[in-house]
Amino acid sequence: MNKKIIAIDPKNPDPALILKTAKIIKDGGIIAFPSDTCYGLAANPFDSEAVNRLFEIKGRNPNKGLILLISSIDMLERLTKNLSPLSESIMQEFWPGPLTLIFEKKDHLLDQLTGTQQGIGIRYAKAKIPIQLVKKIGLPITATSANKSGETTAQSAEEINESIGKNLDLILDAGHCNGRPSTILDTTVIPPKILREGILSKKLMGKLL
Repeated sequence: MNKKIIAIDPKNPDPALILKTAKIIKDGGIIAFPSDTCYGLAANPFDSEAVNRLFEIKGRNPNKGLILLISSIDMLERLTKNLSPLSESIMQEFWPGPLTLIFEKKDHLLDQLTGTQQGIGIRYAKAKIPIQLVKKIGLPITATSANKSGETTAQSAEEINESIGKNLDLILDAGHCNGRPSTILDTTVIPPKILREGILSKKLMGKLL
């Protein structure tokens, strides 16, 4: 049995396992977890060593930013500035859920989180596991896909383990996951621009754009 892979119920996560996982993340570790759409990699975004390690594990271009998951609008306000009335309307319509919004970031955020981009990607997740992890840690977590950059998104804990498992501290196994990635919408420009269509269709987003 692979002790690095632990089964978890996505609808009713074990509080003890959430606590254990949150401690790993807070202490600088990196774990794979199921989100609203697919498996992601969680690290403490305020730990520069952990963020750098995350980029190394994925082989990710450091010029590319990372998406952060939050569990409240209060947390969003601690990370971003200049929220527009339109972005607030979009949040009310589609959050929590599989929609990542790009905002202007506050200066205290690590440069590694945005790379050469101007904004920071934020998502208010709906899935219980990431929400409970964020609440337990009291900080946002990263949510980049759990695979090597350029590879197909992993759909199971076994695929994650085969690809990058040796470099992770824990893999939460919630079974098969074949969801499309989140839609990414840049709210720092007028009108907002869809950067990745993802699971939400342009027709749906058209209600607010």
